[in-house]
Amino acid sequence: MAAVPPPYADYRIVPHYPVRSPLEELIRKARQNEDDFPSERFSREIEAQLAQWGSALRKSPNNVRMLAQFLSPQLAAASPRPQELHEIRGAAALKLQRASFSTELSLGRDAFLDQLQSTLERTSEILTAEFKVADLEMISTAPPLVKTQVRFVLVGTGVRLYRLERIGVWEIEWEHSAEGGWVAKK
Repeated sequence: MAAVPPPYADYRIVPHYPVRSPLEELIRKARQNEDDFPSERFSREIEAQLAQWGSALRKSPNNVRMLAQFLSPQLAAASPRPQELHEIRGAAALKLQRASFSTELSLGRDAFLDQLQSTLERTSEILTAEFKVADLEMISTAPPLVKTQVRFVLVGTGVRLYRLERIGVWEIEWEHSAEGGWVAKK
């Protein structure tokens, strides 16, 4: 008695995939940064500089003078010191405050750096310094001048405090410097 193969032995499933989009190959070949808007490129460049700024703060929180390279010599800035502190929660383990700041642009670069140094004097170490451009508005294209909203998170530790965290938004105007980078103007 010979074995007879079942009638479905040669039945094969051949998948039929959808046809690839003709744009898929073009999109794959497109390089990032070559097909974007100038404001997107400016945002990435500013965020890269803010990342350098964060790195510098984490390495040396007590020396804010190294941040001067990111600030225009003609900087007009508001004070980084809180004008008012409103206590939201005052438990022994957790103290939560909302700070209000002046909107008056009365400080030059050196005075701003001095006040920034004094606001960070309680921190011996910066654990987190993150900055993200949340909004960018083109003010001028020649020379490039942009206005940004930068969301920031600063977390530090120090003497008599376990953690100090500051979260907020800065409005910063940037101008393109002769060296090719961006410097804060306001």
